[in-house]
Amino acid sequence: MTPLIDKHIHENEFRLRILLNDYCNMECHNCLNDFQKREYNSISPFIVEKIIKRYVLFCATINVNPIVSFSGGEPGIHPNFIEIVTNARKYKNLKVQINTNGAIDGYTWDKSNLDIHYHVGPGMLNQINKGQTAILVIMENWTVEKIIQILTPFYLGGMKIKTFVDFYASDVFQEVYYPILLKKINEVIPVSGRHTGIQINRGSGCINCKKRCVTLKALWMFPDNTCSPCPQRSKFRGAIAENTFWNAYNFHTF
Repeated sequence: MTPLIDKHIHENEFRLRILLNDYCNMECHNCLNDFQKREYNSISPFIVEKIIKRYVLFCATINVNPIVSFSGGEPGIHPNFIEIVTNARKYKNLKVQINTNGAIDGYTWDKSNLDIHYHVGPGMLNQINKGQTAILVIMENWTVEKIIQILTPFYLGGMKIKTFVDFYASDVFQEVYYPILLKKINEVIPVSGRHTGIQINRGSGCINCKKRCVTLKALWMFPDNTCSPCPQRSKFRGAIAENTFWNAYNFHTF
């Protein structure tokens, strides 16, 4: 049975997480990326294409299935969004994931074979897209009834349901009450949880780090053309070479 909160999640992965921009078309209170600064940067599609090519080759070297995750800001309002995704889909063995508030649905395009995570909640676009994933960031002051009310249309619409706990919620809520909430919600709607806290899947680069963890084992690329193995660590600026991937990969392993 899959646990509601899997602290081993992503343990055997090594992703490429690309934040296409750091601006958004909405002001959501339950934003998944609320730990990031809002500015006006956009990453170049030329750089993205170049990095993905090197990433796919690197994953073949370490025998890991390549996964690229596009997010932001809101990736759907990047001026070259369709071009970037189209180029990524040229790699048949590359899984392409998109994290969006729904702005991507403003385009007419082929979404088949894409793993799309729609961030949902009060005041959001709240698109229902059968077979895709609805993600809800659970706030500390929400009741079980409120959460079920929010999630029900997406569940009935055939979407998978995933929840995150608010990055800034108290330790007590994250460690004690959030797991209890998930159990109660799961009695009505099948749901999985992503726990933002101290994870089991940490690597050598995480030794002595006490920060709340976003859990993703990846090389992170940012809209200002910097990169890092962790969004809460110092960022590196410069050419992305093979050793950049090796450094990030080793950061996440022992």
